[in-house]
Amino acid sequence: MQAAIEYQIIVPGQRHFNCASLHATLDTKSCADRWARAMQPDMEKFVLCRRCPIGRQHHAEHHPEQQDAVRQPERAPVCVRCGRPASRMVGNEICPSCFNRFREFLKGRNGRGSVPVNYRPPVPRRVGVLGADDVPAWALFDGQHHQEAMARATRAGLLLSPAQPGCTHWNAERQAFEYRDEAGRVLIELEIDGRVEYVGVEQLHQGEQPAAVTMPTLLMTPDEAAEWLTLSGEGEGLGIDWHQLEFGCASCRQGMLHGYKRADGIHVRCSAGCC
Repeated sequence: MQAAIEYQIIVPGQRHFNCASLHATLDTKSCADRWARAMQPDMEKFVLCRRCPIGRQHHAEHHPEQQDAVRQPERAPVCVRCGRPASRMVGNEICPSCFNRFREFLKGRNGRGSVPVNYRPPVPRRVGVLGADDVPAWALFDGQHHQEAMARATRAGLLLSPAQPGCTHWNAERQAFEYRDEAGRVLIELEIDGRVEYVGVEQLHQGEQPAAVTMPTLLMTPDEAAEWLTLSGEGEGLGIDWHQLEFGCASCRQGMLHGYKRADGIHVRCSAGCC
């Protein structure tokens, strides 16, 4: 969540604050003006301000009459399953191609009459979210992969969370990892109406299995994701259109990160439009 802004009075009638992105002290009016300029085309030198929710907040304070006219980043129309853009979506979630592949799987044959053997059906996957009072919780969403489940969680209006249900512990006897609570008890997983709850037990009863250890919900800011994609080389596979990434947005936790590649580098933004 966004940290509270600490203001100070340096010049009477103005509020100043320390801008972590620019490593400078700014007054709120200058911050608002920089954000407005960054939202205009061909203003790449202000790219850090373009992605800043604090600048947007200050602009709304100083120019409330302009809020309807300010160009906001559009929600990229991408498929939650394949991650590619499409001109139309089925159920506002998946592209016609992915929907047709799913129908072929359900029917047991494709357009050529053959059985789809390589199709990976969507299954319930655990997604870390924030529950009441910002307490970490977990919910199940269908997906071929974890990022589809994450995208479905954000579209359901949930905030993403990277929290794990417990500490990961190696069980030498089972030769497997398992979750343990603070008391050292093994955690078992219970599903209740699409929610996942974890209960610590002293010993497993017959038929019970420890909760499966899975990857946490991955969150990055757009800047962090762009840098990681560039340095790791993972961004080489991106095209010139927005493509859904495997990260949720750490800035707002309300959207997935989308990226594309241009001659001047890799660009990343949040699907929820926060930056």
